[in-house]
Amino acid sequence: MSSGVADQANDGSKRAGRSTRSSTARPGDAVEIENRALLGALAVAGIAVATGVAPAPLLAVAVLVPAALVDLRERRLPDRWVLGSATVLTALWAIAALVGDPPVVASLIAGALIMAGPLLALHLLSPRAMGFGDVKASVVLGAALGWIDWRLGLVALSIAAAVAATVGIARRLDTIAFGPFLVAATALTLLASDTYFAPLPIGAR
Repeated sequence: MSSGVADQANDGSKRAGRSTRSSTARPGDAVEIENRALLGALAVAGIAVATGVAPAPLLAVAVLVPAALVDLRERRLPDRWVLGSATVLTALWAIAALVGDPPVVASLIAGALIMAGPLLALHLLSPRAMGFGDVKASVVLGAALGWIDWRLGLVALSIAAAVAATVGIARRLDTIAFGPFLVAATALTLLASDTYFAPLPIGAR
């Protein structure tokens, strides 16, 4: 009996050790994610300067890079990063308004609606198929695209859905983190907006 109690005690201590190690691993992961986000923001700023693309929406997208990394690991998009991206976009719009050249508010709203609307509908039909975090992130990403042209929201959403579906089918995944595809597709669409969408009648700037 005593040996059984001792074994149980040892098992308990091992489980406690594992839980302690798992709990202490999170701060390091958070620091790593934040460091990557900082590098991503700096890279985005450099790309914006080099390509001449409006840096404001790209910076708002860069803030969501940490959320995308968390989504890959934990299948969730933290609200603090989504709110942070929305705050950055709002602050940059206010600065542009003070300077005298703000984007059209209606275009930002339309971009948010056209990108988030389909995801919200899917979430309402099947919350397990589409998380509400993806819906909230798409509102901010759509508004960022609306800084250039609201129709780009549909372009980015189509790219994200197509690539995510292709990866999911190729790897035979039952579920897939959609946030990283949304963030990457939005950044790609913003960077390609002047090159590939310049011939289009974009008049919402």
